[in-house]
Amino acid sequence: MGQVRFFENAEIRPDSSITEVLDRSGQFRVALLSESKHQGNDVRRIREGVKQGRINDQYLMVAGNEVKRVHKNRQEVRNLMLAELHFPYVVFLQGSNFATSSFFVDSPDGTRVPIARNSGRLNRIDRVTASSFGRKINQNYCQSILVEVNGMPQMLQIASLHFQCEPWGASEMERILQGIS
Repeated sequence: MGQVRFFENAEIRPDSSITEVLDRSGQFRVALLSESKHQGNDVRRIREGVKQGRINDQYLMVAGNEVKRVHKNRQEVRNLMLAELHFPYVVFLQGSNFATSSFFVDSPDGTRVPIARNSGRLNRIDRVTASSFGRKINQNYCQSILVEVNGMPQMLQIASLHFQCEPWGASEMERILQGIS
């Protein structure tokens, strides 16, 4: 497959790790690749009473760019896994930009600030789910799916995307990763 790199030191560097196993043929194969991404500190800052923005006059910040890295990394992993029928790529996304439900956060000044799961300014789940072909979130996908499009076979390598507003705990992530591996 492709070998062209514009930078000699280019590499895939997931936030977590790549786990490989030695198969019966003596070849190393990727068994698990996982990352954890954080985007959105709104809940913590509201609870601390810290306002944000250019002139520190708002409770919520417009969401950032972490999702761009998820898409790039997923594509790099896909390139690495082209010859495989499995796709053990798991991403844990956490922070106020990945809230799966709506709720209110109380500020020390008494203001109740809504964190709306369907706010396009705040939530970025819909921008990440393209990496999983719009499949359900918070589910494990590991087996690639072969589909036919206009008579041509296509392999869908689906990322397992797990979202929540609160930080992921090590035991929660371990349980999910064991389900993939």
